[in-house]
This record gives sequence, C-alpha cells and structure tokens, in this order.
Amino acid sequence: MRAGVASSDDARAERTTRLSAVGARSSIYPALIIGLTAAALVLRLLFLGSKSFWVDEGATADIVTASWPRLTGLITTSCSAMSLYYVILRVWTSIAGTSEFALRFPSAIFSTLTIPALYLVGAELFDRETGALAAAMMTVNLTAIGYAQEARSYALLVLLVTVSAWFFVRALRRPSLGNCAGYVIFGALGVYAHLFAILVLPAEWISLWLFKPGRRTTIRLTASAIIFGLLALPNFAVAIAHGNVTRWILPTKPKAVLRFFVIESGHLGINLAGHPRLYDVHLAAGMLLTLLYAAGIIAALGFAIRGGRYQSELGFVALCAFVPVAATILVSTARPFFVNRYLVECFPFIVMLAAAGIMLAGEVVPKRAVFAAVGAILVVGLFDDCLYYRCPGWENWRGAVSYVARREQPGDAMIIYRGDARWGVDYYRDRLRDPVKFPAIVYPDWDAVFRVGGHFIDDRIFDKADPYFEQAVAAPHRRVWLVLRETWTPTLGNAQAARATMEQLARRYGPPKVKKFSGVEVVLFASPRQPAQGPTKQRASASHWRG
Repeated sequence: MRAGVASSDDARAERTTRLSAVGARSSIYPALIIGLTAAALVLRLLFLGSKSFWVDEGATADIVTASWPRLTGLITTSCSAMSLYYVILRVWTSIAGTSEFALRFPSAIFSTLTIPALYLVGAELFDRETGALAAAMMTVNLTAIGYAQEARSYALLVLLVTVSAWFFVRALRRPSLGNCAGYVIFGALGVYAHLFAILVLPAEWISLWLFKPGRRTTIRLTASAIIFGLLALPNFAVAIAHGNVTRWILPTKPKAVLRFFVIESGHLGINLAGHPRLYDVHLAAGMLLTLLYAAGIIAALGFAIRGGRYQSELGFVALCAFVPVAATILVSTARPFFVNRYLVECFPFIVMLAAAGIMLAGEVVPKRAVFAAVGAILVVGLFDDCLYYRCPGWENWRGAVSYVARREQPGDAMIIYRGDARWGVDYYRDRLRDPVKFPAIVYPDWDAVFRVGGHFIDDRIFDKADPYFEQAVAAPHRRVWLVLRETWTPTLGNAQAARATMEQLARRYGPPKVKKFSGVEVVLFASPRQPAQGPTKQRASASHWRG
C-alpha cells in the first residue's frame, strides 16, 4: 500500500515538475518579445532626424503638407501608389509638425510593430523558437532599420503584409469570420500602402494546394482572396490611368535580382565615401550576412522538398518570398518594374524562411553551429547598424540648400536637374527662417500635381527635348544656380544632358564655382560683370531653419 502511494506521489511530482518547466519555458517568450520590441524601437529611433532627406522623402513632405483637396487630387492621379501612407501622415503632421524626426517617426513605429507580428506568424506556422529567432533577426536587420528611418511607406507595407499573413495562416486552421476578415482588411490596406502588396495574393492562394484544408476552408479563403482583390481594384484603376511614371526604372538584369536578396539579408548600402577601410569591413560583413541567410533559406527549401514536418508551412513562406519577385521579373520582360524597395513585401518572408531553415538545421548539424550562425547574424547586424548611424545619407539636400541660402543675391535664378530633385530643395527651402530670400526656381516650374506642360515631372526627365528646360537654360539671368542630383542614371542619358547644360552655361557666364555635397552638386554661374560669389550672409547655421 505504502509502495503504491509512494509511486503515485512520485509520478504526481514528476508531472508537476514537467508542467512547471513547460510553463516557465512558455513564460520566457512574452518577455523575450517585449524585450526585442523595445530594442527594435531604440534602434529605429536612434539618430532618426540626423540624416538629410533624400528626394523621395522630400516628395512625401510636399504631399502630406498639402491641403486636403490638393492631397485628394494627388492620390487620385500621379501619387496613388502610397495613398494610405500619405493620408496617415497628413493627419500625423497636423499634430507633430514636419521636421525630419516627425515625418520619419511613424515609419519607426510601423517597423517596431512588425517585430511582434513576425513572431506571431512564426509561432503560428512553426513554433515559438522560430518566431522568436525571426523577430530577433528582423530587430537588428539594417534594411529594416533603413526603411524605419525613411519617410516612405515601406515600413507600413511590411507591417500590413505580415499581419495579413498571420490572419491568413490562422484562417487555414480556424476559418472563422474574424480571421478571414482580418486577412482581407489588412491585405487590402497593404495594397493602398503600396501597389506591389497585391503580389503576395497569388502566393497565398497557391499555398492552399500545399496545406490542403477542408472544402469549407478552401471556399472561405478563396472568397476572401477575391474580396481582397476587388477592394484593391480602385487603387489599380488610378495607377493604370496614370501609369506613365515608371519610365525611370532600368531593365531587369540578374545582378539587380542578386542585389535584391543581398539587401533583404540586411546588407543595405551605406555611404562610406572617404572611409575605404570601413567600406571593406562593411563589405565583408555584408557577404557574411548574405551567406548565412542563403544557408538558412537553402536549408529550409531542402526540408520542404524532402517532405515531412513543416513541409506545407515552409512552402507557404517560400511562395510569399519568391512569387512576387518572379512575377515582377516576368512582367519586366515587357516593361521594367523591378525595383528593390517595391518588393519589400517579400522581406518578412525571406527573414522567416532563413530563421526556419536555421532552426531546422539544428536537427542535422551540431547545435553549436546553429548558435554560432545565430550569434553571427545578430552581432554582424548590430555592427552594420552602428556604421549606418555614423555615416551620412546618400543625398545631402540640407547642406546644399543651406549653402545656397548663405550666398544668394537678389535676382538669382535656380535650375534643378533632374527635375524631381526639386522636392529635396523645396523641403529645406521652406524650412528656412526666410524662404523668400532664396533663388527663384525657374525649372521645374511645376503645378499642384507636379506636372510641367501637362506631363508628370518623372516623364520630363526622359524627354529627349524638354522645351521648358531648354527655355530656362537659355533665358538671361544675372546669376544661375544649377543644382544637380548626382544619383541620375547615366545609361538613360541624364549625365550627358547635365554636362551639355553646364557647357552651355559656362560659354555664357564663364567658369563656374562648384560645391559638392553627398549626392548633390551645386554649381554657380555668374555674369562676368558680377562677382562669382556675393558676400556671405553672417547668420549662424542654426538660425537658418525654423524650429
């Protein structure tokens, strides 16, 4: 009797111990995700306003500070691709203002919220360990931080696509009305954050053949996908009606596709001009990250092909990671559309696929190798993050505008080439304490929806003969400031056109005075009867800008 009681007590104690261990292990993950989310917020807010806007961020500032009627006109014509983001930022800036920090802050929040969302996707598809690893990899990923510190819609797009995928996976197993509605709502919102979010839809629908859910679930999710597509149609109708703003995209080459996957692994380009040793270290770090991500992805694909545990789940993540890329390459054979940042909807799935592969590799390789790979990804990622913080941005419009403002004279004219670079000039000119004391911009002289002579400014960039640009160059001026955006694409003829313009102005005004900034070149042409540089205005640099 006593032996039986003792045996029963031992079994009960063992069960209690085991349950306590499982409970303790489970309680680690909420705390871990909270910690990763807090770390992600810090990494995304560090030096948020330190870098100058680049041209596209200047466009964002111009669009979201417009009146509501003008904003409505913009997002229903030439600026429809990010309409949801512009509306959110329009509301936000009316409260927080239009500083670099304020305009970038929502992106930092969207990117931070992606961390717990990605964990939930991983936990739903695989297990908590895989979800936590994917969240940790995304936390330190420099590409994620780069998008988080940019006043564009890409961080919002990643968040919405991730949340939509979570609802989709939940609906596969529990096809409730709430899960299906969540999938449709967040998926459709993703398309209004950026049009290319629609490319995840066919990948998700194809994955139904992998999961093989019941008939009822298949019908519900197919109906949800159809509703998702119908809700996205208005945005596509606007984009097709005004679809001539992509002429700047280059034909797709294998190198561009490879570069895309390198960027998604966290090797975002950093402006390390003048620091060759740091550049070499950054390049080596990027190669290591790319190899580790590639190893994880290859391992995941190997497990998916071999079959067994998580085959359907791995197939789903792989489809979401690669179908949008394949579809874009296919369409680009007729008209180029392949742009790295346009395919950011693949980003969370690439990270998840690498994380799943690394975790599954632990079944066939020593655990020490897995821990070493994870540690290397996190350490190298943090190292690249630190390099990113200390380096300038690719386009220093803040410095260029400040330079011109200190040296302008009454009657000065400014020609901006390429025309879209005016967004960078306008943002910092409008933030001067006295924006009136700035050269008159004679090109591009666009209207309220960024059109010159009835054509969107991006079209004017590639016109072989732009009469408005030629007229601005030929017109007589006392002094001319030529502002060049150095990130033009030489293969499209922009570099040659810029050189021809400089030669034409030099014949009339004499040798120019050139000042280079990161990604920007400011060239002053002064009449021979006028001094090449007027007296510098003695104003403290801090007083140039409104608070």
